[in-house]
Amino acid sequence: MIILEIADIISIIGIIANIVLVYWLTTTIQDRINNSRILKDFFIDEIRSLKNDFEEFVSGLLNDDFLPKNINSDFNNFNLKFSNLIKHLNPKYTISDNYFNNFSYDLHAIVENDTNYLNSFNDNDKFQFTTETKTAIENYKLENLVIFYNLIVKINDYEKK
Repeated sequence: MIILEIADIISIIGIIANIVLVYWLTTTIQDRINNSRILKDFFIDEIRSLKNDFEEFVSGLLNDDFLPKNINSDFNNFNLKFSNLIKHLNPKYTISDNYFNNFSYDLHAIVENDTNYLNSFNDNDKFQFTTETKTAIENYKLENLVIFYNLIVKINDYEKK
């Protein structure tokens, strides 16, 4: 028969407590890391999707695939998507509420300043942007797509403090 002394019992309890504590810490921390990564991946996928939608929209503008009133509707849809995304990103990743504001409004201003667009808006007739407007839209796209990439980097690099 094995007789354990009090010191041995305390040592065994200490070992068991340490095993339980290590197991609890690793599972809890790993779950938090996984949940954080899953959430980051979700938002990054949403941003990629929004970027792809926006690139398709700009391609449509450049290929004269829209009627004037549909363009306004699409801008409104993008503004809603941008604001909904930012509403969810702001509390978690401290992204500014107006992160996309100038991006969308500036492009909308380029479109609305086109004379062909303005002339065909009331009748909602099919039209073509002027060469100058198409160049401005293409340049705007190329210069500003970095906004999406910067947002992905901000989310990916975010560490809860």
